[in-house]
Amino acid sequence: MASLISAQIWGFWRDLRRGWENSTRLKSRTAIIFTVSDGLGLMSLTAVSIIGSIMHWQQGQTIIDKLIDCDEKLGILSPKKLRRHTILLTFCSLSCCIIVLCLDFYMWNYKVKLNKKLDNKGPFNYLPLLFMYVIFIMMEDQYAIIVYNVGQRFFRINKTLENILNSSKITNQFRKDLGLAGDFRDQGQFITYSRQEMIGNTRMFRKSKLMDSIVANDSISQLVTVHATLCDTVSLINTVYGVIVLVITITCLIHLVLSPYTLIMEDDVRRESIFVIVNGLWCIFHIWRLLGIVEPTYATTMQVFVINYLNYNIINV
Repeated sequence: MASLISAQIWGFWRDLRRGWENSTRLKSRTAIIFTVSDGLGLMSLTAVSIIGSIMHWQQGQTIIDKLIDCDEKLGILSPKKLRRHTILLTFCSLSCCIIVLCLDFYMWNYKVKLNKKLDNKGPFNYLPLLFMYVIFIMMEDQYAIIVYNVGQRFFRINKTLENILNSSKITNQFRKDLGLAGDFRDQGQFITYSRQEMIGNTRMFRKSKLMDSIVANDSISQLVTVHATLCDTVSLINTVYGVIVLVITITCLIHLVLSPYTLIMEDDVRRESIFVIVNGLWCIFHIWRLLGIVEPTYATTMQVFVINYLNYNIINV
């Protein structure tokens, strides 16, 4: 972290030591606002990501352990869908990041050659910023993957609760397990009788199904335990990634404002199609980053609302 930030500060000085009029990016007021905001935002985000990872690595390991414990209770033995999602998200994010960074490097190198800048000028002065993108893209992927996994566990609980709601035989057992019902008035909901009539000599066989009630009670207790574990996991996620996600969101919004502003205000940029294309790709990339954080968070929040809705319906049946 210190090396990257120091290298970028040295790159700023190297680009400005002959005057901002001769610099690669800082040759107008608009460019100064954009580049300084971009640099400070990326350096702050890199510092927050690395320091946060060092300070909260134990909580991160606890999150993984709790998810494994939930998988054992929910019976998730082969989460192929979750693995595919993890691989696909990581591959797409890194691929888009590398493509945009390479195009950005090519764009500024082209601009240097076009304006015949000195050898010590050019995109190499801002190369540490490009490496910073890779660092916090990985942090964004970690957050998105963990939140997606938590949302999938909540989804499994919701499917089980839907089955409980559709089966009226164990609704009262669910209420009793939550401490919301006293003695049952209708014990026939838990003891069923099977009658068999034999030809010539009718006999009644009474068979208790209390074991089924015990099994249902254990399953509901496990659901309550899994739900509590997932709630603890959400609290740990807020502790580990809260500040990081806040800084990521702010930097994304800043970039989404500054990138179009640069295209509008810079005349020489508008004359070159490559600059329009690259800045447009930067806007798309930052929107992708923002959606990568917002979408799994929203989906998980909706699953929690569904759990509350199903619990309310089950309790009030």
